[in-house]
Amino acid sequence: MNCILFFLFAWEFEIAWGTLRTLIVFVCGGLWGAWAFTANTYWFHIDEALVGASGAIYSFLGARLANFMLNGDSMYNHFKAKLQLGVLFAMLGLEVYHYYVGTVSGVSYVAHVGGAAGGFLWGLLLIPNLRVRGLEELQRYAVASVLLLAGCVLIGYVYSTDPSTLCG
Repeated sequence: MNCILFFLFAWEFEIAWGTLRTLIVFVCGGLWGAWAFTANTYWFHIDEALVGASGAIYSFLGARLANFMLNGDSMYNHFKAKLQLGVLFAMLGLEVYHYYVGTVSGVSYVAHVGGAAGGFLWGLLLIPNLRVRGLEELQRYAVASVLLLAGCVLIGYVYSTDPSTLCG
């Protein structure tokens, strides 16, 4: 599944926005996925290991959403963009569903969603807006700043709190 998602989203992202932006989204999205996994295991006292790059691969789903929000009206193939957006929401919906149902499969659903959130954040920061309308640029940086601050506060809170007080 990861190879398919990587091919569908990362390849096109690199062609459109370049290698450096692709690398930054991949690495930073992977870090967000790892942080989300670590916070979840710390919070719920789960003894698991994180292996693989699926959080980083899912960061391209988030970056695709950011690109669609910023440049959706400039995309020449609206059917393909909407199809990818449908796949994106279906994949993230399945991740959230499996997490809440408690599916035991050795897959870190939290890392996937964390990677997608990181990819969305870094996509908002790195993807150029092809047609700026009104205060769109200012709003984009404000949203990205709030998301970055929220992520830092969440990580700081989880790592500085006694785990026994978090759940109850």
